[in-house]
Parts: sequence; structure tokens; C-alpha cells
Amino acid sequence: MKKIDLHIHSYYSDGEASPKEIINIAQRENIKLLSLTDHNFIFKDEEIKKYALEKGMVFVEGLEISSLDRKINSSLHILGYSNNFDAGINDDLRETVDGYNSRAKGIINKLNKEFPGINLDFDFLKSKNKEIYVSRNTLIMELLKFLKDKMSFKEAKKRAFVEENDDWMLRPERAVEIIKNRGGVAVLAHSGNLLEKLGTEKYEKLVKNLCANGLGGLEVYHPKHTKENIENIKHLAKKLNILITGGSDWHGFNFSPKVKPGCYLGEENYACFLESLNS
Repeated sequence: MKKIDLHIHSYYSDGEASPKEIINIAQRENIKLLSLTDHNFIFKDEEIKKYALEKGMVFVEGLEISSLDRKINSSLHILGYSNNFDAGINDDLRETVDGYNSRAKGIINKLNKEFPGINLDFDFLKSKNKEIYVSRNTLIMELLKFLKDKMSFKEAKKRAFVEENDDWMLRPERAVEIIKNRGGVAVLAHSGNLLEKLGTEKYEKLVKNLCANGLGGLEVYHPKHTKENIENIKHLAKKLNILITGGSDWHGFNFSPKVKPGCYLGEENYACFLESLNS
């Protein structure tokens, strides 16, 4: 078994830590294969790859694209991996990033009305943080800071929500296409809840449709997956002869307090994943 993490977030999206800090944490956890999968944005830095190598691990470029399947009214997150993504992928995702920034402005207006004195300002928050768009996690932390932690993170998350126009959300097929066209391998993320919602037959049909559009794998190992989810998703991945991957979906010590980076992947699946990047 190899300890890996192919699903982890930095401060370039809605995580807390820098890429270098994450690599240091991964080293302490004895992780041998790491990918930063920030939302809708690829962080490209050859120095980070070298730093990871110095710390004894393989570093793979990654991202997590948000998409919406309007037929089943469910969000699907598509992970993408590559040894060297075409940087144009960030241009492909500009509309998605703009959509998240519009959502942030809506949440800010709501919180400013609901909590007089909080005085959130989009431009200020955008300039002071590294994230490619103002994330909901940032707004939650601002609310908790204003209330001096008199509200739980879970409750604050409910407050930092606004109904939105979803026209800017990509179709999952398009997300897969973007990843493939820019030199990557596409993997469906944390889909255990989708399996439970749709049932086995409809879930399999959805995955087969995505495979026909270029999906290359399923994230089997995830903190929110039950043992039954893991077995069923792994069985389908083997049946369809696609990759089996896993990750912690860690966002930081505050945002993911109950999660530790890293999970275990069998040697065969580990080798297949690396081979898929080279092919």
C-alpha cells in the first residue's frame, strides 16, 4: 500500500495553507504522492514540484472543476491530473471563477444586511487573500471573527449561503472535456452521495456517460464515503476498467478539523495512476 493524497486544497481556492506548507504536512504524514486540487484553478510552479521531490514525494498538478448536471439537479466535481497541464486551462475556467465571485458578492450583501457592522467588502477581501476567487470559507471565517466565535462553523456555513443563478456552471461533460483537451486525466470526485441519491443503476449509467466523454477514473477513497460506498464505487471502476484514486479533501486545520491528509492506495492502482499520466 502507498500513502497518497490526490485531493487537497491550498489557499489558492478555499484552503488555508500554502502549497509549501501542505508539502511539509504531507512529508510529516509520510505521503508519497501528492496533488493540490484547488477549485477551478491550476497552480503551476516548477519550484513547488522540486520542493516536493526534495521532501521525498511525487507531485502531480491537479485541480477540481465544479460542474452541474441539470438533468439530475446535482453538482458533480471533476478532478483533473497531469504531469504538465496546458496553462490555458485557467482561461477555460474564467467564467466559472467569475461566477463564484458573483456568488461571493451576493453572500456579502446578505451578510452585511443581516449583521450590521460587519462591513464586508469584496475588493478588500479579494486583494488580501491568495485565493483565485472569494471563497465561501473566507466569508464564513470573516463572520466568525466578527461574532467572536459565538456561532459554530456549521451554523455560519448555513448563513453564508445565497440562492444563485447557475447559468455559469459547466456541464460535467464539458469539465471532463476541458481536462482532457489540456493534457490531463479526469476523475469523478467524492460521488458516494450521488450513488446513494440515484441508486446503483442510474449512478452507473451516469458514470458510463462520463466515460464516453473521456472520464478516466473514480475517486474511491474519500472521508465521506461509507464502507459500502467504497466497495460499490471500486467495483464499478474495475468493471469499467478505469482508475481508482483517493484523497482526503483536506482544506486546513480549521476548515477540516476532523480530517487528516492522506489515504492508502494499493500498489497496482498507484502504478496505473502514474502510468495514465505518462500516456
